[in-house]
Amino acid sequence: MDVDNVAEKAHSLRYRHDIDGLRAIAVILVLLYHFEVQILSGGFVGVDIFFVISGFLITLLITTELAQNKFSFKKFWTRRIKRLLPASLIMMTSVFVVFSMVYPSSLFQDVGKSIVAQLFFSSNMYFWSGSGYFEVDSSLKPLLHTWSLSVEEQFYLIFPFYLFFLNRLAPSLVPVVTLILTISSLVLAVVLYNYEPSGAFYWLPTRSWELGIGACLALSGVRGQPKNSIVALIATATGLILIAIATLTFTKLTPFPSYFALLPVVGTALIIWGNGHQENALRALFCLKPIVFIGLISYSLYLWHWPVKVLLDWYSLPLSDIGMRSLALLFTLLISTLSYFYIEQPFRVASNKVK
Repeated sequence: MDVDNVAEKAHSLRYRHDIDGLRAIAVILVLLYHFEVQILSGGFVGVDIFFVISGFLITLLITTELAQNKFSFKKFWTRRIKRLLPASLIMMTSVFVVFSMVYPSSLFQDVGKSIVAQLFFSSNMYFWSGSGYFEVDSSLKPLLHTWSLSVEEQFYLIFPFYLFFLNRLAPSLVPVVTLILTISSLVLAVVLYNYEPSGAFYWLPTRSWELGIGACLALSGVRGQPKNSIVALIATATGLILIAIATLTFTKLTPFPSYFALLPVVGTALIIWGNGHQENALRALFCLKPIVFIGLISYSLYLWHWPVKVLLDWYSLPLSDIGMRSLALLFTLLISTLSYFYIEQPFRVASNKVK
């Protein structure tokens, strides 16, 4: 769920602490939602925030390299693998070991199948073929959260080809065609929800518009830098309000993604754009060191939080209890911090040495 900030620096892009701050908001919403903080009934929209961020940053990275005639498919995918796979493999190995000791064979078989699916970037399709994301037995699937990672991985496989070849054939059409494809994906998500809501939730074609919004923002030439600080402040404030409305009013019964996802998606795009202005007063909140740190470890937080939650559910430990919830969050924070420093960081350095 993350495009590394070191890569931004390596590609001569201005590193934006505020985007790590936005990642922090996204992962905090997801964690608190899954750890049953009732007021955040729509906290699942944190995943949609991640999608927009990924679409924005990955497009900047690719288009920058294309403009410099330095883009390489091999280099791009090698960086992605080294950046994302090690922490994911450690998490899945841990899940395999722990749940092999606590789950009966009937449930553990599903764990093994979901690991194989994620290794082939297809866990979203695997979980689509089973029960829905909000169904009761989803709480027994310790790798259910990897569906969103598969969506992004599938996007990473396809999108570079699209940008590379269209940029070669008709570079002036890249923004227009990307916008058309983004709108088409949104329309498909809205229409398909009426016939196959689970498919609309899990499939790349119905989720790619969220990454596409970020891509369109990157391709617009604005590069997240409004010229007027007042306009930037209004944009960021509006974006926060839209995300807050979605977080506080959406529930498991909200048709999603459908057009409801426009609230967190457009809200995220407004924040990215508004925070591009250095004098935006709200931008400072996103750049606070504790918030930025949470953003830096957000990938590991996302990886580890759900297996922890499922294990607690299996032993019927009540997350509704504030003490138990606090311990669960602290444990997740601890293991995620270790994962960031001892797994993510070493491989992140290695990924940026790829030539």
